[in-house]
Amino acid sequence: MWTVKELGSWTSIILLFLLFSSVTSQIQTEEFVTLTPENNFVELKVESGTDVVISVGNLSLDTAFSIIQANVFLGSVTLSYNRTLTQGNYTTGANIGLVLYNNTEKEVFLRQTSGALLNVLLGLQVYDGNAPIPGACNMEQSIRVAPFLPTRFSVDLVTVEFPIASWPMNVVPPTCDGSPLQYDIFHLYLPENDISQETLFKNIRLMSDWKSIQTYGKQVNYFGAPVNQIEFANYVGTGRIISVVVRGLTSSAAYVPTTSYGCTVSSAEEPCELLSSVLEKVFGACLFFIGLFMIAFGHRFFKIQIFLVGFCISMIISFILLFYFSQPSKLDATLIVFGVGVGGGLLLLGIWAWWGVPVLPVFLGCLILGFLVASIIAYSPLGEFLFYFFVF
Repeated sequence: MWTVKELGSWTSIILLFLLFSSVTSQIQTEEFVTLTPENNFVELKVESGTDVVISVGNLSLDTAFSIIQANVFLGSVTLSYNRTLTQGNYTTGANIGLVLYNNTEKEVFLRQTSGALLNVLLGLQVYDGNAPIPGACNMEQSIRVAPFLPTRFSVDLVTVEFPIASWPMNVVPPTCDGSPLQYDIFHLYLPENDISQETLFKNIRLMSDWKSIQTYGKQVNYFGAPVNQIEFANYVGTGRIISVVVRGLTSSAAYVPTTSYGCTVSSAEEPCELLSSVLEKVFGACLFFIGLFMIAFGHRFFKIQIFLVGFCISMIISFILLFYFSQPSKLDATLIVFGVGVGGGLLLLGIWAWWGVPVLPVFLGCLILGFLVASIIAYSPLGEFLFYFFVF
């Protein structure tokens, strides 16, 4: 039997061992990175459970604030002002950032708890007192200053918001009156079906600095409402980087760029394409052969042509209305649109059989052609003219 003294000794040894293991584990899961204006981008591979301490160095005396950004390839991380996460001091996402003021704040913390190895691009943008502060008048995000662009997507749209910026720090008193501030929106397409870390990070570097954004990005003309939200057509499988530049009276600043592939993927090998299911691919192939049939033999089988015209125009209109008023799943949308198309084809065929007037089928056929021509024009450089922009 062990004496009380021996038990106490062993207990002390075990406690010391556990304490040493805990400290050693903490040291092994913490990394340190320094960003400077000269070396303002660093790529990291961050293990799950790892904390990265990001320091800022070599700032000039006229630096009023800086933005530390973290862009993640197929994942999300947390950026915090403190090691301990407290309400209002951290944010989580795939394209996020924090604002550090003056030379008093020089450190933020990145935490990764996804359970997988993530590739992260860290960046630093430095501004003087003449530049407006992106996201400093934020009223919607959980963090006080949000210099990033919250992004969401649906089947047909990518929606990007930008929290309102504040006047430059040299304006006294500070104000959120946005009247003299102008927001310019830019985007840059990535190669189609190229879901790779190298391509993404290379182009994020080009779309982070406000001067570089104007060189490599394409400006988007937008007159919609609300003023801090913009919607893009969603091209599934085609990556897009979106940046917002806020302009003051004498200087400008850029928000942290956001990215979207128009779909949810967890790895670069996972498919991200418009026709992802077998049903959709079969449906698309059937429409292709129906189109060939109408071109070659439509005039010989007029009744079939009338049905197909009604089928197509009903599908197009029902698709537009369906996604305007709701957000069904892709399978539900396919079945609903197909059913409405069959009903529309039978209805148009019945109208022609009852009255025998070919004007309506011919008109609807020309309307389908008009949809096709309008889509081609909207996707071409002609679609960039301000004449084509309307607010609905």
